[in-house]
Amino acid sequence: MVNGDTLLVGGQRVRLYGIDAPETGQYCATKHEKPFDCGRLAARALRLFLSGTKVRCKGCSQLPGGTLLAQCFAGRNDVANQMTVVGWAVTDPKTGADYRRGELAALATKEGLFKGKFIPPWE
Repeated sequence: MVNGDTLLVGGQRVRLYGIDAPETGQYCATKHEKPFDCGRLAARALRLFLSGTKVRCKGCSQLPGGTLLAQCFAGRNDVANQMTVVGWAVTDPKTGADYRRGELAALATKEGLFKGKFIPPWE
């Protein structure tokens, strides 16, 4: 596990297509303005979701530095969708339309990042 939107699959660094999660060390704030390391919590959520599950990925493109941009599945579950549903990732404004429903569900129930305030990871 690298962070909330990047993982290692068979030794290959893979970035999840369609989402963006805070980097480890990125801080967010609770609704009471208390800072917390939301990047660490996003990575933890991804690690827990993938725990003991075989991951398979379908590459979309190669990013600079050799990272594969891919849609990944843990069993039958789309990993990027799961991360948006639990609120620890947001949809990429350019490529994440397929995951918007999960993000809206997390927003409505104030899950993950939506429990407080955060700066979108791409900023």
